[in-house]
Amino acid sequence: MKIIAYLFLLTSQLFCQTYLDVFYSNSSPTNSTNLTQITKITFSGSGMNFVLPNNTTISKDLSVISKIAFGSNDLGNQLPVELISFMADSKGRTISLKWTTATEVNTLRFDVQRTNNSENLNWLTVGTINAHVNSSTLQVYSYNDLNQEAGKYLYRLKMVDKNGSFNLSDVINAEVALPDKFELKQNYPNPFNPNTLISYNLPLDCSVKMSVYDVAGRLVKNVINENQKAGYHDYNFNAGNLSSGIYFYSVVAISTTGQKNFQSVKKFALIK
Repeated sequence: MKIIAYLFLLTSQLFCQTYLDVFYSNSSPTNSTNLTQITKITFSGSGMNFVLPNNTTISKDLSVISKIAFGSNDLGNQLPVELISFMADSKGRTISLKWTTATEVNTLRFDVQRTNNSENLNWLTVGTINAHVNSSTLQVYSYNDLNQEAGKYLYRLKMVDKNGSFNLSDVINAEVALPDKFELKQNYPNPFNPNTLISYNLPLDCSVKMSVYDVAGRLVKNVINENQKAGYHDYNFNAGNLSSGIYFYSVVAISTTGQKNFQSVKKFALIK
């Protein structure tokens, strides 16, 4: 094949150049890979095989390659990370991200980035997952973004190579829906000393009152008394001025329309 002969004619230049540029007939821009990551190039039938330092192999079908050349610049870089899927799913306040790569070359890590700005501004790295560095088989990754407020979010992957260069994935959408019912959750930790987190869900805008009582039913402290928006709410309760014992916390919520009332009581233990 002409393409094989052309490649062998250029192998004498292999170590004085930086990149092997592979032009595919069915894709643009050019795909390329750093030559320092290739220990050997072999052929099997219509396949072109790049053998990496860890003895893994990345194979490409010669029938879809239109040209191979050596150059000093990376002209496209689909080869180092071939990302074939990136998806998001939400359940409650958790957004689960999952992505799959077909091949990886010299890949260090995936930074998971999030924004709730519709103009894709203010990207925040919320998590980092280590990559497989070099791989020629399917690799599946996942990340759970926990305790998000109700709303719409955008996510992308920053795919970082060991040499410091990076690519960005396409942006995907995810949404945390408003809770569909009122719920007062058990505090955490429990027992506690002296701080504990009290979480509750409001399906509607409500006037909320949270109070703490002792075992005799006497009011110990009014904690919250305000109007709050529908959504997921957390309150960090500090019992530094209370003595050890069993207490009860109550949440009463009245919708701003006055049509729905909610009340729930739970027990917690303070141990000093």
